[in-house]
Amino acid sequence: MTEPSDDHVVCKICRRQVSKYTCPTCNLPYCSLTCFRSPAHADCSETFYKNEIQRDVGANTNLKAEERLKMMEMLKKFEEIENDGDDDDDDGLAERFEGIDLDNTDELWSRLTPAERTKFLNAVADPSSELAQSLLASEEFDSSPWWEAHVEPDLLMLEVPTTLHPRISRA
Repeated sequence: MTEPSDDHVVCKICRRQVSKYTCPTCNLPYCSLTCFRSPAHADCSETFYKNEIQRDVGANTNLKAEERLKMMEMLKKFEEIENDGDDDDDDGLAERFEGIDLDNTDELWSRLTPAERTKFLNAVADPSSELAQSLLASEEFDSSPWWEAHVEPDLLMLEVPTTLHPRISRA
């Protein structure tokens, strides 16, 4: 019996397919996104998504007050959707997130319950889900790309006095 070559390593999660990928955290060979997200690999995939969110949020350390308010509104909406009218939860979002530094993703993450973390990761993983769509709908996006932005005509053409640049002669 011959050993499988390095080109044909079987997925260590489902053990059915040939692995195409390797987990960047634990170096486990896996075949698909389904296997990467599987409960058997949840520690690595959750860490991966957490790091990506931290990297994304950390890329803009100068959050404005308006962005902080939007973040709080999104978190409140997330809690409302999660509770679905369950009013007997005394551990409210406002109490848990009171005085929190929204720039500190570790602190934000640590204040979420395990169920909230899972729900949030699922929403991030599936942008077409109802929860993700609801969260995205609560955010106001500028629908016009930067290249179509209106520029005042006065800013497009500047008159430069001829004393500041030499005349170009036509030869």
